[in-house]
Amino acid sequence: MVSLPFDLPGFEISRVFAGQTQLVITAQAVSADVGCPACNVISQSVHSYYTRSPQDLPLTSKAVRLILRVRRFRCLNPSCPKQTFAEPLPHLVAKNAQCTTRLSDTLQLFAANLSAKLGGRMLKNLKIAVSPTTLLRLVKRSQTPVQAEVRVRVLGVDDFAFRRGHTYGTILLNLETHTPLDLLPDRSAATLSEWLKVHPEVELISRDRSTEYALGATIGAPQAQQVADRWHILKNWREVIERILHRLHSALLAQVQERGLLSSAKAKRKRTSSEQSASRAARKRRIGRYDEVLNLSNEGKNVLQIAEQLQMSRVTVRKYLTSPNPPPSIEHRRARRITDPYLAHLQKRWAAGCHNAKQLWREVVEQGFAGSYKPVQRWVSLQRAQPGRLLSSREQKRLLAYGELKKANPIPQQALVIPIKAAPQDLLEALPPRQLAWIFVKQKGLLTLNERKWLKVISEETTGLDKLYAISQEFVEMVRTHTSQGLEEWLAQCSHSGFMELVTFGEGLNGEYGAIAAGLDLRWSNGPVEGAVNRLKFIKRSMYGRAGFELLRQKVLKAS
Repeated sequence: MVSLPFDLPGFEISRVFAGQTQLVITAQAVSADVGCPACNVISQSVHSYYTRSPQDLPLTSKAVRLILRVRRFRCLNPSCPKQTFAEPLPHLVAKNAQCTTRLSDTLQLFAANLSAKLGGRMLKNLKIAVSPTTLLRLVKRSQTPVQAEVRVRVLGVDDFAFRRGHTYGTILLNLETHTPLDLLPDRSAATLSEWLKVHPEVELISRDRSTEYALGATIGAPQAQQVADRWHILKNWREVIERILHRLHSALLAQVQERGLLSSAKAKRKRTSSEQSASRAARKRRIGRYDEVLNLSNEGKNVLQIAEQLQMSRVTVRKYLTSPNPPPSIEHRRARRITDPYLAHLQKRWAAGCHNAKQLWREVVEQGFAGSYKPVQRWVSLQRAQPGRLLSSREQKRLLAYGELKKANPIPQQALVIPIKAAPQDLLEALPPRQLAWIFVKQKGLLTLNERKWLKVISEETTGLDKLYAISQEFVEMVRTHTSQGLEEWLAQCSHSGFMELVTFGEGLNGEYGAIAAGLDLRWSNGPVEGAVNRLKFIKRSMYGRAGFELLRQKVLKAS
């Protein structure tokens, strides 16, 4: 028995029975004397014996069951309330436990990192019989550190969604060790401040630009330096630029189109009557929402109140409030079609006078077309709806890609002419405000060809966008180089820029100047907290939404 790779502290193994799927190990206690748990008086007087049969960690791919012969002692202290006491086994098995301490620790590790059902299935393959309910009970019974015992110097704060758009909680992270400290049931200033009051040792708090977190940190830890996260600052800046571009987008496109620099519109498939009615209904709903936002704003409600009442994003509400016109219809890009390789033949036959869809379909089938009659019929319907329609630049590129324009019988040149004033290489593809905003925050070397063309146009326009681009690049450079030098001068530029959106943004930064400057100067950020939120999302989803906040908190704090 000495060679058995198995450790039972305080016991001597007397017998090992090896079955097909299980090892049964019998052992008896060998301690000469034991202290009474109530009065600590040593006793050697054995009162009786009893047997405990806990489950232990598997050995040699077999489940292990222990048969422990344990003693009950008489207490020799006459004044002790206990007359007899059972031999304590703190290092092997807890009181009334059905498994050893080391097995319990293993089960808690699985329960904290996996869902109960998945953990149960994996443990079954490891020869450990345990139910999913037992795993959940172990997590719920496990103790987390008391708040006052947790010491933290640099704290990261961020929110996470219990149900996106409705209820949120707060995660707190030690930025020096990247370990979660606690979860709070909401993201209010009062809850955060109460937690911080228990931790006067906090010296620095990294957060996003939430007003609730700023207020909670100010009330709960006035001694701590607040640090606004750089990524959130830059994100807010890009949103401000997007709102400006959304307001000026129509005028900018009109100017570009007048100069003949805008690429011709993409060819669209003729939509069915049901698709057209659905599009009209969606358009009507968007205009209705736009009118509701304006009406609530005229009643004196702010952006947050409007967003909560209408269940909309605050970004969308701000976009509607700054836009002089209702939101435009959504433009869908033309997808690749099965008829593209045969456009040259179809266009040539159409120009020759063949307008019969069935005949055209038969001809392209002879050339290898594997599609049905419907795609050709849709193409013919488009030609009839737009008589004399010219090929777009995208269609020309597709024809060139297939080599159709190099054949001996080319398409008549009048069918390929595009009525533009500029050379094709100078044309710009229309970009929505969200994509145009990226031009203002990207480095020049990372811009695409079309974005560089737009940047050239922006620098030549008289709408003030060239000034906006210079201001934006100056701010992005401060964020990129981690320096707040020149921040005050930059804020002054915002206040005199002529854009109301920049004035409001600058006032907001001035209101939390210390946190913004610290965010630009210091190395701390909310990046590790965002990673912890991603891990929390995985744990939350593995619970399938069936458990509450307390279980989620236990699993997040116990997960290794």
